Amino acid sequence: MIATRRFLTKFRSAAAVMLAGDPDRYLKIPAGPSYDGFASCFANFVPGPEAAVLGAVQGPLALGAFTTPSGPVAWTTIPSWAVIGRADRAIPPTALTTMAQRAHAKITYVQAGHLSMITKPQAVATVIEQAARPASFPAARPARSTHRTSRSTHRTKGDRTTCR
Repeated sequence: MIATRRFLTKFRSAAAVMLAGDPDRYLKIPAGPSYDGFASCFANFVPGPEAAVLGAVQGPLALGAFTTPSGPVAWTTIPSWAVIGRADRAIPPTALTTMAQRAHAKITYVQAGHLSMITKPQAVATVIEQAARPASFPAARPARSTHRTSRSTHRTKGDRTTCR
């Protein structure tokens, strides 16, 4: 609870700075005391010169990306795929795996960082081709009912309820 309060306090402070017009809404390029730098963290496995260009031309991240509700989630009713870099330093691979499993995605792991579409383009293209095949689109599954209790998540599947 205390950690959550600290996070919210920091988030609100950062949001206030951003709303006040702070132009630094980019992933920082140089390394610092608590950050390995754009090339090592976000663009690991990307060749140095290409990582430098990616860092230089990145667009700003809008605060709304974190604060605006996205609306209904599509993965509850349509098939999903995920390509997960085992060496992703921007989002932990375990977190990506959890999200992909929750979406019942067909998961492909690659030895890559966050930008696997740049460093492993053939693997990503193969997954896209598989997803585009008509056989990949079974009848849409019905939306699941999900509600949380204090200790577990109950999911209704047909006539039975399972806990995880």
